[in-house]
Amino acid sequence: MTSARKRRKVKNPGSKVSRKAKNPRRISLATVHPIIQKNWDRKLTLRQNYERIGLVVSLEGAAGGLSQKAAGDDSVEAAPSGLPPIGSKVNLRRPKPVLMGDINAPEQNAIVKEMEEVARNAYKEERHASVHEEQFLKDLVRKHADDYESMSRDKKLNPFLLSAGQLKRKLTRKTKGNNDDE
Repeated sequence: MTSARKRRKVKNPGSKVSRKAKNPRRISLATVHPIIQKNWDRKLTLRQNYERIGLVVSLEGAAGGLSQKAAGDDSVEAAPSGLPPIGSKVNLRRPKPVLMGDINAPEQNAIVKEMEEVARNAYKEERHASVHEEQFLKDLVRKHADDYESMSRDKKLNPFLLSAGQLKRKLTRKTKGNNDDE
């Protein structure tokens, strides 16, 4: 018996399955915020775009590969691996990281200001409890009053087996919501 691949080859010997290789350097902007999409330059690298926009690529800092030697610079004192010259004092303390998109920075990019304005005006949707959730919370309060530990152990009235802390948060949120309505 022959294999399935060989049978297909006999039926249609000219067909070959091939795919165009995906470019790993091409960044998809389909799921990116519209402000970043609008200000993205495809000719620049990710790091260059982030610096131009006013964002930080990595909060940990660069892992290496950023320093470039000038074309005419042939100094003997500077080590090629980025180490300080021999005989100089070395500061072993880690320098304080400088965040480019810092909120308290005196000078801010227009793009960062626009994104902060959008974030400031964003609508936060409040979560409302379902009818079933309200009912089982009322039943728990009717039976146990303010004893959250016994509420958490009640298997019949607490079908989701919520912890004492979760029940306390839900009930305080519910009572706060009821006070706002009155």
